[in-house]
Amino acid sequence: MNKCKNFSVATAVLIAALMVLSAMPTGNMLGTATASNTATAPRTATSPSMVDLGIAGSFTILAQSLITTTGTTSIVGDIGISPAAATFIQGFGLSYTPGDDYSTSSLVDGKVYAPEYSGTTATMLGTAVSNKDAAYSEAIGRPVDETELGTGDITGLILNASVYSWAGGVVIGSAGVTINVNGTADDVWIFIIGGTLTVAADAEIYLTNGALPARIFWAVAGVTSIGANAKMKGIILCESTIGFITGASLTGRALSKTDVTLQSNAITPPTTSSPDDDDDDDDDDEKEKPASVPGYDAVLLLLVVGSASAAYGLIRRKRISQN
Repeated sequence: MNKCKNFSVATAVLIAALMVLSAMPTGNMLGTATASNTATAPRTATSPSMVDLGIAGSFTILAQSLITTTGTTSIVGDIGISPAAATFIQGFGLSYTPGDDYSTSSLVDGKVYAPEYSGTTATMLGTAVSNKDAAYSEAIGRPVDETELGTGDITGLILNASVYSWAGGVVIGSAGVTINVNGTADDVWIFIIGGTLTVAADAEIYLTNGALPARIFWAVAGVTSIGANAKMKGIILCESTIGFITGASLTGRALSKTDVTLQSNAITPPTTSSPDDDDDDDDDDEKEKPASVPGYDAVLLLLVVGSASAAYGLIRRKRISQN
């Protein structure tokens, strides 16, 4: 009889512990929203193919009417303007030697091109602008896989390789968005945006499983605005202004039909190597993981033991009262 009573008590304790465990949240105990626990957009059967940039793909920044900067901007790669002249590249302190086909700037780790420079510069720039326009037309002409995702707010989503389209604007909030490889390293993402693209301050485009900025295309009909300290990634093909607020960065290319405005920004071209090999992107991957909660295991153990003890105490009191 005592064995049966002991068995009943042990069973009750076990049941109480299991009830506590089943009620506990999984992952982040505090329920903090992260990209890794939000909705995932489905992947198409096959990834889209790359958008052909032509020689526009040799420019980190390419604009037709104005390129301007304030503050300490850092650009890696070539920048160019056409048909506007070099006088519309402002804030760079250009240094030009007559007879050369490019100028230089302390803010640019590369060459600066304008149509009045010598040689075949004007022809080359004309071709680059034409290639840029063709790339935009090609991107917006792709068959669409997903329309109006998130009704324009893609904050916190995990986006697999596909062609996405919105008739209006798109917003990426401060929580950012994740671009995820769900197939191979050749995956491509094309975002067709009929309105503006607004990236909030401190937002980040997270790359997972080897996604590459060179394979991400943002085809934007309206203004593109990158908020303060935001970390943007991909090729921006914009029919209007591409504006960077102070501290924002881009790993990709800013190719505008009108102007590019900068305020103490870091702009670097995309690489063809996996971001998993880059220390900075390793840090990004860490940010995508749910934040750990100090003492989580200890809290869990205390809850289990406490609940089990309470159940055991109730059973003992009941047995004593019955006796």
